[in-house]
Amino acid sequence: MIALWVLVGLASLWGWPSIWAYSVKHQVELTIKFNRSLVAIGDEIEVSCQVVNQSFLPLPRLRLVIPLPQGLLAETEKPFLILETSVGGRESITAIGQIRATRRGPKVFDNPVELVVYDWLGLRDMKVQQDIHHQLAVMPDIQPQAMSSLPLKSLIGSFEVRRWLHVDESLYRGARPYHPGDPFKHIDWLASATSGNWLVKEFSTSSESTLHLMMNAQSQQDYWTGLDEDLFDEICSKVASVAQLLEKRRFVLHFWTNAVWTRSVGKLYFGRQSATGIRTLLAEAKPLVSVSQSDLLEMFLKSRHREDAILFTSYLSGEDAQTLEKRFNQMMVVPIGCGGFPESTQLHHLETWPRDTREVGGGASWRPIGSQPVHT
Repeated sequence: MIALWVLVGLASLWGWPSIWAYSVKHQVELTIKFNRSLVAIGDEIEVSCQVVNQSFLPLPRLRLVIPLPQGLLAETEKPFLILETSVGGRESITAIGQIRATRRGPKVFDNPVELVVYDWLGLRDMKVQQDIHHQLAVMPDIQPQAMSSLPLKSLIGSFEVRRWLHVDESLYRGARPYHPGDPFKHIDWLASATSGNWLVKEFSTSSESTLHLMMNAQSQQDYWTGLDEDLFDEICSKVASVAQLLEKRRFVLHFWTNAVWTRSVGKLYFGRQSATGIRTLLAEAKPLVSVSQSDLLEMFLKSRHREDAILFTSYLSGEDAQTLEKRFNQMMVVPIGCGGFPESTQLHHLETWPRDTREVGGGASWRPIGSQPVHT
């Protein structure tokens, strides 16, 4: 009799994994959600994983592995998120994990997620795979201190603009009748004494309030070969920092770039944008170039915009330098990174920033306009 019970027990142990696998097969559902789609570097993203067990048998151990795109890390500082839990029969449970953004750019979850389900005895496991369709965009860092010395006063526009709240007393426009609330210091005493009525000075300025930010993603002559990702992230960070600085000073911003954008390949002009809008666009930009810098400058010229522009670039050919010299009257060039201007490139009447010579690698340094090459 004892031998019979032993045989029954061994048969149960041998057959249980198959019975368990048959019972829970196709009865486990997995749903993964992210609480954010747009984040900054260092922000945490909450990942919620809901497991629904439609079978009557409990699932004593579940192990979920989510591979992370480059630029995202789990709490364990590893490029994958692991969650472990359990769920009873005809129940559901939600496990929550945290991941952190460490690098700018679009992050696409395109690798399948694997859920491993173990039985009671640990003799059998079952794997459930599911694709994730989610894209996360990480915005570039803001470096206000690095761009605080940008010489914005040198951007002088070509149009006369009236300033009612923030006047520029360098340009006297005329006199007008006094209105209650006008500053006492703006009273035109000579004109008031001559006319017999209270008159105040009226000012205008030629400082243009609209700026076009142009980001060139080309870093070498063969632009289609791509761009170094670290250099591209540095350019994006500088553009976002300047945009925020300009917006605080009440500039109206327009944005141009020849970088590939995830939603529209080949689009160069993104119209009027806020600093947050530009930063969001840069979060979705890829380190690829759609057209050359020459084509980007040509399109800007054809658009007939007459406002000032700031060009952020890590590369400038001699041909592009001649185009800037001949056809752009109001352009500031901000060189970035370890690329370089050829020795034949000379920018005489256009301004570069920073003004001081800065070593950028490769045995060469940026140099102020009109100066001789500096060798290090």
